[in-house]
Amino acid sequence: MKRNILTSLILITAVLTSTVKAYGTVDVRQRLLTSAEPAVAIQKLSENNQGVIDPATGTHGGLSASFKITTNSDDSGYDYFLTSMTPTSVPTSAFADIGGLKAIVFVNVENEPTYQDIERAKMGNKLNKNCIAYPITMNIESPMTLEYVPENPFYGNIWQIKTNGGESSNLLQTVGGTPITSTYNIAQDSSGTYQAVVTFTAIAK
Repeated sequence: MKRNILTSLILITAVLTSTVKAYGTVDVRQRLLTSAEPAVAIQKLSENNQGVIDPATGTHGGLSASFKITTNSDDSGYDYFLTSMTPTSVPTSAFADIGGLKAIVFVNVENEPTYQDIERAKMGNKLNKNCIAYPITMNIESPMTLEYVPENPFYGNIWQIKTNGGESSNLLQTVGGTPITSTYNIAQDSSGTYQAVVTFTAIAK
C-alpha cells in the first residue's frame, strides 16, 4: 500500500512539471494512510509509602499509592498487572490470599526471613519469623476492572487489570495498618525495616 501511494505522488509531480500552460482550475486530492501502534502510559499520582510500626501491636498508620493508566489499545494489545516481590536474596511474590482476605507480606530487610517463613506468613501461619502480613485493597475506576489472580506462572500472585474498552482510569492501592492475625509477634519479629516492592507493569502481547 505504501508503494501505491508513492507511485501516485510521482505521477502527479511529473504531470505538473511537464505542463507548459494550465487553464481553469486543478483539484488534486491525496489520501494518506498510516497506523498508530498500541501504546500505554502509567503515571504515579501519589504515594504514602513509609510508616512507623508500633512494636507492641505491629500496627502502623496505613500506606497507599495511586496510579493513572492511559492507553489507546484494548485488552488485545497489552497485559496490565501489578506484582509484589519480597526484597530478599531469592525474591518471591508478596501478595497473598489469607482466608479470603487479600494481603501483602512485608519482610525484614536487615534480618532476612527464610522462604519458608514467607510462605507461612502468606498462609496466616504463626511461625513466620521477620514477616508481617497486612490487608491490601485495590480499586480502579470503571470501566476498567481488577482481579486477583493467584499463581501466575511467571510472576506468582498478581492483580490483573482489564481495560474493558476504557482509555484512562485511576487505580488506588491501600495497605491497612493492622497486621493480619498471627502474622505479627513481638517476640518473633526482629526490629528493623520491613519492605515489599509493588510494580505496575504493561506488557505488549
